[in-house]
Amino acid sequence: MKKIITSVFNFISSINLTILVLSAATVIFILQITREKLATLPSWKWLTIIPEFDFYHSRGSIILFALFCVNLVACSLKRLPRTISITEVHQGCLMMRFCLQCLILLHLLLKNPG
Repeated sequence: MKKIITSVFNFISSINLTILVLSAATVIFILQITREKLATLPSWKWLTIIPEFDFYHSRGSIILFALFCVNLVACSLKRLPRTISITEVHQGCLMMRFCLQCLILLHLLLKNPG
């Protein structure tokens, strides 16, 4: 059961799914626009086969948008621990740099009290 959940989460959080969803939305959008613009030309009559519909208010676009949102959240959750560890390391380096600068300043002040 855990393998199934892990494999589903890995699929949902993959970049391949993002590319697939965005490509599908783009192709559907382009087909809708080309149907409206090019269907008047005689050589493009085959575009009348594609049904005319409002893409942005259809169930398909809502499903694609919801799938994209789930993918975005899953990708963010998958990469969040790495981001936090990088941020902690970066903040630690900044703190060490600050401490070193304070020590150098303290050393210079003690060396030259005037």
